[in-house]
Amino acid sequence: NPAAPGRVPGGSSSGPAAAVALGQADAGLGSDTAGSIRVPASYCGLYGLRPTHGTVPATGMLPLAPSFDTVAWLARDADTLARLGDVLLPRGGDEAPFRTALVAADLVALADAGVREAFGPAAAGLAERLGLRIEQVPSLGGDPAERAVAFATAQAAEVWECDGEWVSAHPGTLGPGVEARFARAAAVTPEERAGAESLLHRTARDLRAAIPDDAVLLLPAASGPAPLIDEDPDRKAATRQGTFRLTCLASGAGLPCVVLPRMAVDGLPVGLAVIGGRGTDRALLALAGVA
Repeated sequence: NPAAPGRVPGGSSSGPAAAVALGQADAGLGSDTAGSIRVPASYCGLYGLRPTHGTVPATGMLPLAPSFDTVAWLARDADTLARLGDVLLPRGGDEAPFRTALVAADLVALADAGVREAFGPAAAGLAERLGLRIEQVPSLGGDPAERAVAFATAQAAEVWECDGEWVSAHPGTLGPGVEARFARAAAVTPEERAGAESLLHRTARDLRAAIPDDAVLLLPAASGPAPLIDEDPDRKAATRQGTFRLTCLASGAGLPCVVLPRMAVDGLPVGLAVIGGRGTDRALLALAGVA
């Protein structure tokens, strides 16, 4: 991780993130199913966008969980991020007169103490620059832990459906951590999948309803800064779980999310995530340019 030496650069799109952070590339293209662009952007001090699900065609992309897979990208500056949007996004949706910035206490509570401390001033500063009124709410509805379990279950079922045959035909090919996750995916029953998808559909509907057209939701992009490469496994797992509970929100609802490099904890970057309503991708990119 060029922005945090000795620490991991992020998720499955961490290669593009490292290249962009090093200045070896102007922008990085990747996939974001559960946060694989947003987390590297947060860890490497970059801008990143997960667009509205289905807005950018995924033709030719190796599927992982098609209900959540999204083409996404990152850059060192907001202008370059927006220039990629000009190429990849459909026309329209530029006008979204955001007036309110929602902050949900139960979501902020998922982050580490240092991130929570940095988040308040970062959110207030962003709202002031954009002329937004901050509205503090205890929750947007639903339990974050329950929602994360439902997302993980539904995602795992699709992962096995898409890639289980290949994994079964190539034993020992995957690293132990990924192999264990595929084993858990193989064990998801049809009843578990149906229950998870039902809960996910309800929470997605509720979340979309909770974010009006003139509002955005502010939250930490990750639960903490990038973990050390040799971090204690239990601590790394706890960090991953907290971050997953934050990132699965936009993924499960198919909403666009832009990550801004606006926080630091002990000198390490942490992103500020801004979630908008469906189709507000270009408006979020414009917001990033002002923010």
